[in-house]
This record gives sequence, structure tokens and C-alpha cells, in this order.
Amino acid sequence: VGILGLAPTAHTLAGMLSGLGVRLIGYDPAVHHTAPIWERLRIQPVTLPELMSQSDAISVQMLYAARFRGFVNSKLLAACKRGQLWVGISRSQLFDEKALAEALCDGRIEACILDGADANFQGEDSPLRGLKNLFITPRLGSHTREARLRSSWYVAHRMHEAIGSPGGGVDQLPSAPMDLELPGAGLPSQWADPEFVIR
Repeated sequence: VGILGLAPTAHTLAGMLSGLGVRLIGYDPAVHHTAPIWERLRIQPVTLPELMSQSDAISVQMLYAARFRGFVNSKLLAACKRGQLWVGISRSQLFDEKALAEALCDGRIEACILDGADANFQGEDSPLRGLKNLFITPRLGSHTREARLRSSWYVAHRMHEAIGSPGGGVDQLPSAPMDLELPGAGLPSQWADPEFVIR
């Protein structure tokens, strides 16, 4: 399985797949191939052409930035192993919709699943409209119990830090890393019950 991008969702995916004994290869344009995160996630870093030609399935996990709009384009898709399965967890703007439609129609990509898509992908004039091997889900990744729990912990922890510090207030909320440890993270003891946070 090829993982394109190391957004936080890629960390979870790598953990699940490595437990199944799947060989993981990956590429991220913003992460050097010698960075320790590759080894920690048990993903073998490869070049982008290697990722395209060696993967049976590719999961797009890149963080979106304007410079990456249309990153998955016709040139990239021309290099892919025929019959791949693609799963797009990232923003759909990473895909060039015309190039994706062509790859889905000619069999280079067997099927593609996008977790959420912008309005262009679903418009009347979209080349993707009506394709039987394209599936779009309504941003399900953020609706899991774990995602809601993590969000609740994050907000509660930051509010506690800001309000509990001298001169603290909402305007003092610091930015936080995405790897906030659960449960607890220094919160009051009654918050150790996950149901307390979700209520």
C-alpha cells in the first residue's frame, strides 16, 4: 500500500495496516526521506515515481496547501501501476478532476473513493459525474467517536491551560500539536471519564 502524504490520518492508517502485515511505502513532498517519522510509522520512504509504479493501492493523506492544488495530475497518473485502488482522505482539490476521470475511464485506476469532495467534483459539467467506479463519502473521517473525543479533549485541555494561567483567557489559547496524548493530559480528574467530555 502506498501512502501519499503524512497528515495525522496517515499515522492512524499506518498503524492499522502494519498490524495486518501489509508492506507500506510512502512519499510526502514536505518530509525528507531520512526523517525519523518514516521509521516510527514503519513506512518505507520512496520516490514519487516508485510510489506510483509499485503500489497496488494508494491512500492520499497529504495536508492541503494551495501549492498542491492539482498535485494528482495526468503526468502523475500516467506513471501509476494499472488497476490501482485510490482512496482520497485529503481535500479533493489535490486531484485534477479531468486527469482523474481519464484514469478511471481507461482502467489505470480501478476505483477511487474520496472522503468528501468540493462542489466542482459534483457539478453538472464535471467529467467525474456518473462514473460507476468513483465513490464519494460525506467526510466520514471526522465523524468517528475517536475523532470527536480527541477534539473534545483538545478543546478542554487548551481552555483549562488558558483560563487556569495568570492573566489567562480565551485570547491566550496557544496553538497545539496534533499528537495530544489521551486520556488525561493534565486535566482535572473528573475529566478522565471520556463520557464527561462528550456530554
